[in-house]
Amino acid sequence: MRIGIIGAGVSGLLACKYALSKGFTPVVFEAGTSIGGVWTTPLETTRLQTPRALYRYSDHPWPAEVTDAYPTQDAVMGYIRSYADTFGLVKHVRFSSKVVAIEYKLAGAEEEMEGWHYWGGGSGEAFSSTGKWELTVEDTITRSTQVQVHEVDFVVLAIGRFSDVPNFPEFPPGKGPEAYRGEVVHSMDYAALDYGSAAAFVKGRRIAIVGLQKSALDIAMECSAANGPALPCTVVYRTEHWNVPNHMPWGVPLVFLYLNRLGELLLHKPREGLLCSLLATALSPVPRVVQGQVNGRMHSINLDLTRADPASSPSPSPSPSPSLSPSSITGRRGLDIEQCPALRARFTSEKHRLSPAGSSVPEEDMMRQQKGEVGGFLRRLIRAAVFHRYRINGLLPFFSALSACLLLMSSIFYILPFPPSSIHVPSHISLVRHPNALLSSRRSEDELAAKSIPSPPAAFHVPSWGGNSIHPLWSSRFSNSYHGCSNARIGFLTADQKKQTDGYLLIAASGGLNQQRIGIIDAVVAAYVLNATLIIPKLDRNSFWKDSSNFEDIFDVDWFILYLWRDVEILMELPSNHGNVLTPYNMRVPRKCTPQCYQSLVLPMLNKKHAVRLTKYDFRLSNDLENDLQKLRCRVNYHALKFTDTISELGMALVDRMKSKSRHFIALHLRFEPDMLAFSRCYYGGGDKERRHLGDLRRMWKNLNESDPVKERRRGKCPLTPEEVGLMLRALGFGSEVQVYVASGEVYGGEETLAPLKALFPNLHTKETLATMDELAPFSSYSSRMAALDFIVCDESTVLVTNNNGNMAKILAGRRRYFGHKPTIRPNIKKLQKLFMNRRSMTWEEFASSVQVHQVGFMGAPNESPPGNGDFHENPSACICKSRESTWNNMDGEGGYDPAISTDDLRMEEDDPDYLYTEYMENESRGVAGRQQPSYLEPESPPQLLPEEILLD
Repeated sequence: MRIGIIGAGVSGLLACKYALSKGFTPVVFEAGTSIGGVWTTPLETTRLQTPRALYRYSDHPWPAEVTDAYPTQDAVMGYIRSYADTFGLVKHVRFSSKVVAIEYKLAGAEEEMEGWHYWGGGSGEAFSSTGKWELTVEDTITRSTQVQVHEVDFVVLAIGRFSDVPNFPEFPPGKGPEAYRGEVVHSMDYAALDYGSAAAFVKGRRIAIVGLQKSALDIAMECSAANGPALPCTVVYRTEHWNVPNHMPWGVPLVFLYLNRLGELLLHKPREGLLCSLLATALSPVPRVVQGQVNGRMHSINLDLTRADPASSPSPSPSPSPSLSPSSITGRRGLDIEQCPALRARFTSEKHRLSPAGSSVPEEDMMRQQKGEVGGFLRRLIRAAVFHRYRINGLLPFFSALSACLLLMSSIFYILPFPPSSIHVPSHISLVRHPNALLSSRRSEDELAAKSIPSPPAAFHVPSWGGNSIHPLWSSRFSNSYHGCSNARIGFLTADQKKQTDGYLLIAASGGLNQQRIGIIDAVVAAYVLNATLIIPKLDRNSFWKDSSNFEDIFDVDWFILYLWRDVEILMELPSNHGNVLTPYNMRVPRKCTPQCYQSLVLPMLNKKHAVRLTKYDFRLSNDLENDLQKLRCRVNYHALKFTDTISELGMALVDRMKSKSRHFIALHLRFEPDMLAFSRCYYGGGDKERRHLGDLRRMWKNLNESDPVKERRRGKCPLTPEEVGLMLRALGFGSEVQVYVASGEVYGGEETLAPLKALFPNLHTKETLATMDELAPFSSYSSRMAALDFIVCDESTVLVTNNNGNMAKILAGRRRYFGHKPTIRPNIKKLQKLFMNRRSMTWEEFASSVQVHQVGFMGAPNESPPGNGDFHENPSACICKSRESTWNNMDGEGGYDPAISTDDLRMEEDDPDYLYTEYMENESRGVAGRQQPSYLEPESPPQLLPEEILLD
């Protein structure tokens, strides 16, 4: 169930955490660039005006280092951020996303739609189970006319009282700011200034502040600090407000009478019962009585907002006093208060009985005064209710007195069992509920606030069913809006149009099947760049896998030559000249060599020797090429390279057998072989036996330094275990009934390692279980041919899942994008590893929700990665075109590249040289010490295994 939450302030974050605790998937839309709501834009000197003990989440205490009763803006923002970090809320927030329209779409009869205005006033009940909300979201940074539309099941409004549009009063014509000769600045503009700039702005000026709310008093205090008593600022206000927040009878803040859960009795609620309605009516006068009493006290004390003279303090602080109380008196008058009914000014300084300059109130007298006020407060409260002090007529005086007594008794009862420091009152947070089954009408908002992630968390129970998911499971949204396009453009020179040299290019493709495939693709492009004739590549026979297959044993060589005849001339072998066969010159080009690099290094030798063999040819061509050459790469990869009929027939037979079990199936490419684990330098819990075994394998590489396995895992360098892959799939929404094909070599640990995966997905299949021994006999002795069978099943699967980002995973991911964006799930290892390490400390619902969020951008959806990001074979953006009938406006975050996703998450293996795993261990690497730099213009010496030349397949 997807919940749309508008606003990432205090209420929005609470709603997000509550939705997560209930197993829903929240998406928070925040127009700003950070969490915190109104706390992101106040004055630097703003302090909390509610006591810290009352302004807090019920399950998240203030940090111990925050000791101020009224913390500063920075402390409040730090508290909010710590709350979001503790419960992992930031990853659910889409920043710079302003919701500009909300529309309810009902998939039912029009009569039901017409019944919307009969809905029960926000009770939380759904009037239709088929309806959806559509949120139109605008990017606040680009202000683009193109918007995204998100579909959610519920909407929570957490936008608060304040708008990002300044609120200007209406003035009579010719009597507003335009007629004022001075400068008019709104408080929002003033708040945008830093403290130094704000002080410089008001320094030496006569300042009048219109209003008596929090912002007005904060600005007044800054003005008084900047100008002192010599040039006081003037506050003009229409209505008196409660400006004494620290009135604390019995040591309990007076605002506690409002901000506790029993205080909700003051409010009418949707569909409330008769008793609640009568009680709310009876208690309704209490706020006016209490506010009037406090405002009366405000007039009875010294009111002086001036902070200490900056000149008298060696290190003046920009933070004002948090409250208006005798403790803030400094003996200097830097502020005038004017009360202006109907904006007609009249001075009221004498009314406030400002104390003479230099006077102060002794601490003992102050304590005595506060004690006397406690009893006086009760007397004034009852007298005000009974004797019509607030112009209440009829039976209301009786209700006022009764309600005051009830509320006071309730408050005392609520206070006595707990000290004030332990009071947890999140009821200042308001959550607007929308029609659906998320919240029952029987739940009040205090229950909503109280319901939170259990502490300690519930046991980590993995369900057998898949549950809800924010991702489409068996298809990619908007996949029909894109198609592969690799045809050469008009004007791209063909082989017969180019001036051909008499040179021949040979390559020795190293590694296993997919590493060799990449070498073959790049060889065709290199031959085109050099205007050379390509000889059918030779495949490595000396790798760890000991496969003696030739090119023609795996690929359809006739089709390969025929398909590419327009681009490159290809021959089976070097031609002879009067019976003499050319001897090719062996050399090696550097990694990621550009076309200019080939022309400067290889072309001179090609002209001189007429035949050049490039050895250890893997990843020897730059990832970034011009589009014409990238499209040539795609023509080779996706069209020219076809498996032989023998391999294709058995591979498709395996696909048919999987589809006979279920219309949809998952193919899991699981790289968990011993050599790969050894090179990853990770530890998987196998004790000393694992350390010794993998340590022996690591000695096959020279210069492979030891590392901290725990650190490697935390950095996301360790491929997922079979169990972790199973948990990821279950969290994404795949149930135990799903059919899974496992494409894997020798799994380290054997059946014991696979057991947790089989427990989660009992319907596991491999080529060995689907095919007979006789069918596999022609392939079983050749690792590349066996890998080709797995390649076909993975390519034809409904969903492809990998536990790594190796060569086969990248080749298949790009191929599935090119041929229709079939779902391809690549784990966001850097984020998931931390989640797996901490999963025992959270509930399954929390874990599943976090997995789904982390996997946004890793599901194989169209355009989820920006063009040019990562390896081209994984993201062939130059070869994918948008269909004419598609519209970008229809795409939301699941179908289009989301700039809110961290670029670190989208980094591919090419961008992270540390994330290189072995695919093939060379025999000659054993016992080799030292590192030699190959000479690119000298005859090739026997290759050595270097860590930077090892890539995962």
